[in-house]
This record gives sequence, C-alpha cells and structure tokens, in this order.
Amino acid sequence: PEAFRLMNRACTRCHAIDKVQGARKPADGWRVTLVDMRERGAQLTDQELEQLVEWLGRVWGTNQDK
Repeated sequence: PEAFRLMNRACTRCHAIDKVQGARKPADGWRVTLVDMRERGAQLTDQELEQLVEWLGRVWGTNQDK
C-alpha cells in the first residue's frame, strides 16, 4: 500500500525496517513518534503523516499479535 512506501521513504532512511516492525503503539503513540521524527528531518507532509499513523496503528498497533 501507499503507506508502506511512505514508511520506506520516511523511516528507513535512518532506521532498519525491523525497528519499525518491532514497535507496538496505538495510533496516538505512532503520531507522537512520527511528529518527533519529522522534527528530526523525516520528510512527511501532514497528510502523509496522518496516513502513516492510521496504517501503522492498524498494522503494528497494540492490538496485534505477532
């Protein structure tokens, strides 16, 4: 999905994918993390950030078993 491409572009420039996959956060937790990462240089528009928050909360949220 588009959100996966966003994650690869914005997150994996600095982090290995397993760091993202290993995290478990509710959507609000992902939002805090992504805003912080954007302040550190991650290239995300507001719309992209919200799209990624929704997707990460659904795919790697706290309600998932892995």
